[in-house]
Amino acid sequence: MSSTPTRSRCDLHGPSETAFVCQHIARGLFHRERVGFYWTDEDPDDPNPDALCEACEECRIKAGGAWVGSAEKHQRVKTLCAGCDQVAKTFHMGGDPWS
Repeated sequence: MSSTPTRSRCDLHGPSETAFVCQHIARGLFHRERVGFYWTDEDPDDPNPDALCEACEECRIKAGGAWVGSAEKHQRVKTLCAGCDQVAKTFHMGGDPWS
């Protein structure tokens, strides 16, 4: 995943920073199916660090902590705006961001 800040435009949240998440977090948010939410702490000042679901985190660990081979293919990075990323984090960690 990338830690280089980029900008995006969301129909719901407007222009914002872009967050990078695995495909399962994005899909789970759309279908409202919780998949877990793990993020990197490489840059403690990053308000939207790269995030992985539980299955992708397990793949990363099995690959020795690196995104190589099947771990990288399993992840399939998707982008969310910073607002959608916060909704995803709240939801996948057990909260209800829509209440």
